Amino acid sequence: MKYPAIFMVLLILAGPVCAGFDKEWSYGVEQGIKSMDCKDERCAVLSKDNVAIYFVKDKERWSRSVNKELNTISISNDLITAASTDGNIYVFNTKGDLLWWKNIGAGVGYKEAVFAGDYIAVGGINGVVYLFDANGSLLWNRTTGSYVVNVKLVNDTLFAVSDKQGYVFDIMGNERANLGIEYYIRSCALSDGTIALGLGDGTLHIFTADGLETGNYTIGDQIGTIAIMGKYVAVGARDGNLYLFDKNATLLWKQNLDSGVTSVGISGRNLYAVSLEDNVYLYTINGYQLASQNESGIIASYLDDYGLTTGTDKGKVTHYLIPTRSGSFGIFAIAFVVLIMLGAVVVLLKEL
Repeated sequence: MKYPAIFMVLLILAGPVCAGFDKEWSYGVEQGIKSMDCKDERCAVLSKDNVAIYFVKDKERWSRSVNKELNTISISNDLITAASTDGNIYVFNTKGDLLWWKNIGAGVGYKEAVFAGDYIAVGGINGVVYLFDANGSLLWNRTTGSYVVNVKLVNDTLFAVSDKQGYVFDIMGNERANLGIEYYIRSCALSDGTIALGLGDGTLHIFTADGLETGNYTIGDQIGTIAIMGKYVAVGARDGNLYLFDKNATLLWKQNLDSGVTSVGISGRNLYAVSLEDNVYLYTINGYQLASQNESGIIASYLDDYGLTTGTDKGKVTHYLIPTRSGSFGIFAIAFVVLIMLGAVVVLLKEL
């Protein structure tokens, strides 16, 4: 019969089946989550009833109720910062003490418009970027072209996105670069010395922190999310493709997912992507898929050396371990596949 050989060949062509993630711990927020930020298995969560919660792994350390319409939260090594739609900024330490709060006079309308680090950077819908020190003193503010949708602070460089403008400031508030863009900026990322922008015309543009463009690439569809680490730039697009570039916008590889890509991240030698269908994919930096899993209602996800953390709108926070690939296992696996392929060819030839 020819069917056994054909069946074997089909199995080989189907390729390896990707495993799911191994859950290490989980945490539940009864009221649901509207914003979350994580760093090294420490998470700050903003519940739908305006409670700021801080926990380490699956152990809650504290929660604080704020009688304002909070919409975003950010965590650093020592501080947790929450912001509201009416312009209030609240800064807590990791013990839960409210260190200070201020009103900037305009709402913070976007989840990426607050960044907590050694300094606190805030962008308002009035088009102003504010920089505070850890004690709450306003160091400076700068007016941009329109409402601020994203701020990032890396070392001594602050990057702000406003409509069609990208601004780079040093820590003293001096403008290093003004990236006037023809199209709306749909997504952006900043690392030490590198800026990546996804524009409304479906093009990726990469700049140095001084505003020098190092490369661009036309994807042809809306770029919804970007991440940078080291020499790599990961991009997720509405066309369902996950792209990996170098810092000159040279395409290294791409993978087609099940639907539009809503979130990407890079850490070490791994990167992840989340799709509109709530599927989470984990790849090596070389494009080998390590794992995939469905997690309904994902609104935030973070990858670091400790693993992958996801948060859902229904209040489920889950931390997954990163699957490992043994070098010796890879060699034996390749040898095994080659032997199976050779056996399949022999069987097929005999039955033809």
